[in-house]
Amino acid sequence: MRSQGVPASVLAGVGSWLPPRRVANEELAEPLGRSPEWMFQRCGIRARHVVDPGTSTGDLAVAAGREALDRSATAVSAVVVATSSPDRPCPGTAPHVATRLGLSGAAALDVQAVCAGFVHGLAVAQGLIAAGTADGVLVIGADTLSLGVAPDDPTRMLFANPPLPVRS
Repeated sequence: MRSQGVPASVLAGVGSWLPPRRVANEELAEPLGRSPEWMFQRCGIRARHVVDPGTSTGDLAVAAGREALDRSATAVSAVVVATSSPDRPCPGTAPHVATRLGLSGAAALDVQAVCAGFVHGLAVAQGLIAAGTADGVLVIGADTLSLGVAPDDPTRMLFANPPLPVRS
């Protein structure tokens, strides 16, 4: 329940970006010794998008953030990036993303809460707005988990990391 005088938060613009490379269960099933249907039954995923080596979490965040900003007329005074795969531990990914988006005067911080990260990011944004610290907050969820999964790790069915093709 909202108390009197606490500013409400609204979504003013939404953006997204997916890497073009799509990996279907069929590509991952044989190396894991499973069938594509078995994988789908356990995780509900038939295909996932993965980044190519050299693409950073910040790259994904900038692309999605730019689209959200293009769809919004709200001034941004803070940036929250929800990620479990930051570009580096310190400084976080958010300050670099804010600078690349031309928001160099904005406060910027990372939130790391795995699957619930974006929801936690929204809660942080609401807190910044309610406290009067920020008027507009750009919240971005971005991860490059596929780059950190070993080829023999069973979680590949969630995050992909297919075997790289052999080049001659």
